Amino acid sequence: MATENETLSRRAFLRMGAMTIAGAALAACQPQVIRETVQVEVTREVEVEKVVEVTVAAPEAGPIDWLHEDDISNMPPTVIRYWTGDEPEIIALGAPLIEQFQKMYPNISIIGREAPRWVDNQALLAYIKAGTNSHVHQSVFNEDLWYIAHDVLLPCDGLPGFEEVRASLDDSMNYVWQDGHTYSLSWHFGGPAIHYNKTMVEEAGLDPANPPKTYSEFLAWAEALTQDKNGDGEIDQWFMAPDVSEEWWWWEFIMQPFYIAATGSSDLTDGQKATFNNPAGLAVYELFDTLYRKGYAALSSAFATDAFLGGMVAAQYPGWMSNYMYYRDNAPPGFEWFVGPIPKPDDSQVEGNKCFQFVRNFALVKEVNATGEEADRMMRAAWEFEKFLLSPGPMQDFFAATGHPVCVADLLTNPMYTGIIDEGGEQFRWQIEYTLKEGMLGDMSHVKAVEYMDFLQQAYLQIVYGKASPADALAEAEQKTNALLAE
Repeated sequence: MATENETLSRRAFLRMGAMTIAGAALAACQPQVIRETVQVEVTREVEVEKVVEVTVAAPEAGPIDWLHEDDISNMPPTVIRYWTGDEPEIIALGAPLIEQFQKMYPNISIIGREAPRWVDNQALLAYIKAGTNSHVHQSVFNEDLWYIAHDVLLPCDGLPGFEEVRASLDDSMNYVWQDGHTYSLSWHFGGPAIHYNKTMVEEAGLDPANPPKTYSEFLAWAEALTQDKNGDGEIDQWFMAPDVSEEWWWWEFIMQPFYIAATGSSDLTDGQKATFNNPAGLAVYELFDTLYRKGYAALSSAFATDAFLGGMVAAQYPGWMSNYMYYRDNAPPGFEWFVGPIPKPDDSQVEGNKCFQFVRNFALVKEVNATGEEADRMMRAAWEFEKFLLSPGPMQDFFAATGHPVCVADLLTNPMYTGIIDEGGEQFRWQIEYTLKEGMLGDMSHVKAVEYMDFLQQAYLQIVYGKASPADALAEAEQKTNALLAE
C-alpha cells in the first residue's frame, strides 16, 4: 500500500496503465518461441524448437478522465447550461460570447438564457434539482460558503489550466477555503462609495474637494443638504435615500461598507459566536438611526423615479462604479457628480477609510442529474467555458460594455483596460483606485454568513422604521446569530 507520500495521482496511474497495455500490444505482434521436451524413437532425448503463433487480444481501453484530460478535442458532444446574467448589458454579451466559444469547441454546446431575477442561495437549489441551473454560476464569495456547506460546488483547483488563470487575476479578490480548495474565481468587482450632486453641494456652501471622512463631517453635510426648497414647511430635498429592501444581500451593500470602515474588518463572527455587537459596530447603526430620525434620509421606496438624477436627494448611496455609464446616458443636461469615501467614527483608530470590495465570481455547480463520465464531461465543458470568460478578450468586452471593473491583476497598467478607465473619467478612476487600495472582501468567517447577514439586515430595517433602538436591534441579531452557530 502506498504511503501518504507515495500515493499515485490519477494521471500517474493512467500512465502506468498505458505502459502495461503498450507492452501487451507489442507482445501480440511478435511470434513466441516455446521450448518443450519430446520423446523420439532412438531412445535419446533431443531438444526441439517448436514455433507457435500466439494471438493476444488487446485489452479494452478504460474510460477517459475527461475532467482532467489535457486534450478534449475528441470528447463526445456535450451540452451545458449558462445563465448570461440579469443586467441588460451582460445579457447582450451572452450570445456573442457563447457563439465565439462554440467555434473554438465544436463538440461543446451551450444552452444560454437570461438569469432569473434575484436568485438567492435557497432558490438556486431548486434550479439545480430540476436540472435547469447554470453550470458556470455567477456567485459571490460568502454565498460560495453556503454552497460549499451544501456540497453544490466543484473545486476548480487541480483542473487543467487553473494555475494560469488564477495567476492572471488580482490576488486580493480570490480565496482558498479552509479545506485547501478554491471553489470560485473572481470576475468583476465594485466598491460602494458615496456619489454627491456637485451643484447641490456647492449651493450649500460645501467643498466638493473635501467630502466627509468622519461621522461628524458626514452629519454636517446631511444637515446642510436636507432642505425645504419651496418654503412650504416640508422637506423636498433629502441628503440620501438608501435602499430598504428586505433581502439579506442588501446588508452587504448598505451597512457592511460602513461596518468595515468603522471596525477595519469584515469579520462578523470568530467562527463560533457573533462578534459584530461591538462599540464600532453599534456606532454604524446609531449613525443610520440619526439619519432617519432627523429626516436626513428618506425611504428609497418613496420615489417613483431616480431621486439622485431627479434632484430629490443630494447623495447616491450606494454609489457604484458602473453608475457612471448610467449617469452619462440618463442625467439631465449640466448634471455633475463626484465621489466621496465611506466615513468612519470620529474616534476611530482604523487607518484610512476602508470599504467593501464586492466581488462577483464564477463557480462550477455540480451536475446532479448525471453521473460518471457524462457528469465529468459536463463539468469539464463548463470549466473550459469559465476559463474562456476569464480570458483577456471577453474580460475587456465585459468591462467596456458594463462599466464593472474586471478582477485582473494588470487592470491599472494594461492598455486593454486603461483606455476604458480613461473614458470613464476622473471620478471613475478615483473610485477604482480607492476600492483597490482600501477595499476588502466581505465576511467569510462562517459558512452560514448569508443567514446571519439576514439577521443584521432585519436589524437595519428595525432602525429605519423606528421599531427598535440600535442597541436592542443589534443585540437581537447577535442572539439569533449565536443560536444559529450553535446548531
